[in-house]
Parts: sequence; structure tokens; C-alpha cells
Amino acid sequence: MIASSTSSSSSAAAAAAPSSSSHHHHQEHRIIHFKRKTTTKTTTTTTTRRRATTTTTTAIMGDQGIYNPPASKEEAFQQCATAIERLVSQGEKKSSSKKRAMRKQVSKRGQFLCAELPVMDDGALSTSEMALSLVFDEENTSVVYADEEAARKSSEKNGKVETFSLAEALEREADFIASEKTGAVYLVGFGEDEVEQAVKLTKKINPSRAIVLVNAEWMHAGDGGDIYKSEIIASGKDVDSISETEKFKNQFAVVYSYLPLAIENKVFGQNAGGAIFKCVLGGAPSGTPWRILITDKDGKFSQVGAMQRRPEGEDIQNTFYNAYAATSQVNKGVGAIKSTFDKFKENLPNPFGGGG
Repeated sequence: MIASSTSSSSSAAAAAAPSSSSHHHHQEHRIIHFKRKTTTKTTTTTTTRRRATTTTTTAIMGDQGIYNPPASKEEAFQQCATAIERLVSQGEKKSSSKKRAMRKQVSKRGQFLCAELPVMDDGALSTSEMALSLVFDEENTSVVYADEEAARKSSEKNGKVETFSLAEALEREADFIASEKTGAVYLVGFGEDEVEQAVKLTKKINPSRAIVLVNAEWMHAGDGGDIYKSEIIASGKDVDSISETEKFKNQFAVVYSYLPLAIENKVFGQNAGGAIFKCVLGGAPSGTPWRILITDKDGKFSQVGAMQRRPEGEDIQNTFYNAYAATSQVNKGVGAIKSTFDKFKENLPNPFGGGG
């Protein structure tokens, strides 16, 4: 089986039956449980954070200049923060000459980014710790939480970062319009019920600022909306007829995603772990592939597949089947096998072994 964690039985059902539309995806990773709690270090100054990030980047980059999958929660957060910083900084350089004009008139927003991370649980404290770990520029960043308690915990932990609950952000919309802050605005833990409010809020944010969606609870392809638009066109509908809410939900490009998987192989009698992993370190996010990884007997990841779009259940099943079949001594000519794996299930083990 490929086991994934979901927040509801309906989500599990959706994951169990892979859709032919690649934008149908739920963020299964948001309620991963860790076996051992870890202590989050006190947030440092921006200069110190950037220096530490640079050091960490060197340490966890692979031989080919790409990230290895994280071995701990902290490492995942550091990888993600670096990826976001690079993309946001890249966008800021391109638009620096237009910033003054953009503050005076409505302009097309340049970046809608998305991060998908495993957390200890979906509680307020874990959510706030995760979000603050992704902030690379404390003075210029704003963080908006769908959960009021998470916003309160975040403010208590680090008062340097401008923090709002969704309700507060909507009430204080004038502050966003007049704000001199130029950094990213993080939208954390937004679900289907908050989409319309998120659309309203985004309209009130300076267009020169990047929007970073963290652990959204709706399904999307994560490619900036290209697949979604192509499917609309293929269905014969007019792209202009798409609702504002649907456009918003599907316009985010994934800059970092880590989805651990637990695999039980009934045919070859061998259990293993795996992961779906993507980390954008430059260029257009769509240019970085989603990597399908499997762990060996020593717990090390090796890549068994890669796709330019987000892998779905059937893609993962076929990739792992082929990987097992290539190394198995079992007769490869057995034709009665329709599927190697059970459907997705709700329980997902600790992705970082002993808790890291």
C-alpha cells in the first residue's frame, strides 16, 4: 500500500481513487505525526538567518547541486525557507525598477508560490513554528494565519514578524495598502472555507509583494494554473468563464513539497519507504521536476522516477512496481497482477525516522 495521512475520510477517498485530472490533489502531509518532539530554536536576526541558511544549503545539497530529501523536520523547514527566498528575491530583482509605480496603481502580481510541508500536527503551536521557520526577512514579511490561535502563538514567539489572523487582516486592510513592507506575505493553513476571504485579502495587498501559500487544504496541480486552464479549454469552456475563486485556488506554483510515503509490497514481499519531493532553487518553478524516491535497506533515498507535473496515485504505483520488478528475482512474466499496492490509507508513519 501507499499510505498517506488525510484530515478526513472524504479526502482519503479522493486519494484512493486517482483522478485523471492532475490538479486533483489534497495536501496529505499536513497531519504527519512525529515520534519525538523537537525544540525550535529562537528566531534570529535576518542577517544571522541568511548566514545560517547559506551554511545549511551547502551541507544538504546533493552531489549534482540539488537538494537531498530532508532527514529532519528542521532540515525540511530550512530547505523550504531557502527555496522561497531564492524565488522571492529573483522576483524582486525583476520588478525593482517598477516598485514605485506598482504602489500607485493596480498591477498584475508577479508571484503566487506554494509550500507543502509535513508538521508535527495541525495544532496552533506546530503551525506557527513551521511558518516562522520559513520567514527569511523578518522586518519586511507579513504572515496571515487562517487559525486565530496560531496567529496568537506566532506573535508571542516572534514579535518582529508582522502577524495577523485572517479576520484581523481583513479588518485592517488599510494597513496593507499603506504598508511600506516589500517582503512576501505568507498565507498559512487556509482551507476551502477561507478561499473567498483569501481572494478578498489578496486584492488589498501591494501587487509587488509575493504571496506564499503554506499548507493549503485544497487540491491543485501546483504549476501556476497551466494544467487547470488547459483542462478547461479541452472541456470546451471559455477560460474567461472560470470563477475568481477557482482561478485563485489553481494559480499557485509549488516551490517546495515533501510528501513521505509508506509502501507495502505484497507481491515481492518487501516493505519500503518513499517520498515525493520537489525543491525549486531557481528559474521557473515548472522547470523543476517532481522526484519520486524510494528508500533502500539502509534508509537512504534513491530516485526511481521524475515528472514535470505532480505525480498522482497511479503514477506512483507504476513507478514503484517497475522499481521493484527490476530488482526482484520473482518471475517478471506474471500477467495476473493488476496492482502491486493497496489504495491510499489514512495512517502515515513518521517521515523522519526517530523524529530527527
